[in-house]
Amino acid sequence: MAGNPPSNFESLSRKLHEPLIPPLVAVISGILFVRVLGFDPTLALLCTTLSALLWFLAGNTILFWLAIASASRTDNKPKPTIDTDPREVVSLERCVDSLPQREAERLFFTFTAAPGARLRVSLYLKPEEKAPDWAYGHRLQLPLRIRPVHNAGNPGNFDAERYFANREIYWSASIAKGYPIIEVPIC
Repeated sequence: MAGNPPSNFESLSRKLHEPLIPPLVAVISGILFVRVLGFDPTLALLCTTLSALLWFLAGNTILFWLAIASASRTDNKPKPTIDTDPREVVSLERCVDSLPQREAERLFFTFTAAPGARLRVSLYLKPEEKAPDWAYGHRLQLPLRIRPVHNAGNPGNFDAERYFANREIYWSASIAKGYPIIEVPIC
């Protein structure tokens, strides 16, 4: 049976898998291009547009430039900083910009620190304590202990820093006990 020609199933299987290799190579090479050489997102969009015009001649170049555009968009964004000690209590007056969610004895919500930079705030509640009635848009002055978002330190695991940075969340904060929480009237 070794001399028999390949069956229709084998040749169909080969045809279905081989077309995926060029797009995969284009995406991987686009990401590597950004990592090694760096790239400006506006230039990547221009190149993507030009590649779309040359699609019939060049094949998968559009995937290459799209990979460059998406990788450079997330990697070239400057990371904002807050100069505080993790144990220092900082009073911050801003708006709640997500719906608060309760998980066990904690209440989570995001809080605007600056345009394009947010904190993920957690309020620890006692089992019998009722959650405050805060909603999206409430302006609050909160006493916070702020820490940068960090990874667990296990290589190859979930990248929390990148996940939250894509959502413009760069710090985690907890509301300090023993300090007043002030609801500020909206102007």
